[in-house]
Amino acid sequence: MEKEYLIEKWLSHELTELEQEAFNQLPDALFYTELVQEAQRFKKPEKVKALPFTELKEKLDKRKIKKSSPLSKTLLRIAAILIVGCGILYVSLRDSATTINTSLALKENILLPDHSKVTLNENSQLKYNVSRWEKNREVTLIGEAFFEVAKGEKFDVITSQGTVQVLGTEFNVNARDNTIEVICYEGSVLVTSGIHKIKLSPSEGVAISNSVANRLYIPVSQPQWTQEMSVFNRTTIQEVIKELEQQYKTKVSVSDIDTTLLFTGVFKYDNLDNALKSICEPLNLAYTIKNNKVHIKKINE
Repeated sequence: MEKEYLIEKWLSHELTELEQEAFNQLPDALFYTELVQEAQRFKKPEKVKALPFTELKEKLDKRKIKKSSPLSKTLLRIAAILIVGCGILYVSLRDSATTINTSLALKENILLPDHSKVTLNENSQLKYNVSRWEKNREVTLIGEAFFEVAKGEKFDVITSQGTVQVLGTEFNVNARDNTIEVICYEGSVLVTSGIHKIKLSPSEGVAISNSVANRLYIPVSQPQWTQEMSVFNRTTIQEVIKELEQQYKTKVSVSDIDTTLLFTGVFKYDNLDNALKSICEPLNLAYTIKNNKVHIKKINE
């Protein structure tokens, strides 16, 4: 069988069993196989080690293949696969975004390309593009994060609920469900969400939900979740219980309690029993813990 015929069918994966045996007998069969294997490796970018074009040319030159021969055209097709693969890989890696995800009970400290710092809270996601960072300091956030932004051009935090724009500052963003809550600790930030465009100064915050904006005053220097505690200011006991369940991975049931009851206080993440005391004692409530399940009720029920 003609060599060119066998190689063409081999490249198209159309060899019969008899033709495959004939191809395997070709003096250069191993050489062709190695070249195509290099090209196929582009399908897995994380393991790619591209064959340099100079090395490929050197291999071809050693084979003394004439440019005008039909066989050289076949090998040029293989070389083209490698070169195109290199280009696709380069563009893909250049434009790929870095994504960090945190699961429950896991926080992550992130250093951005400009040395801005991000503390990503549990069950959250942060995404940014390294290659475009100098021209566009922009991150996409799902969940909650505390930012310490290096001074420079504008810095944007994009969420599905709105955008937070800053220059150099420290602030916290919590974007979950239909609510975005932003608290400024240093510098100033501009929050844009729907019809609202609100500028915040240190110790000021805003919570926007269903097009309604509520101003907040936060007289602390950092969000409490970064210090392993949760702080509440006239928050419904229902929301407090939800936070307790999330932090301690427990289930809480209640009986004969008005869930709109407001709580102002704090609980830490180091001990469930102490956390429950911090919540229940000011509200004249009692609790029991059994098999990591909590029940809260009125005292003297």
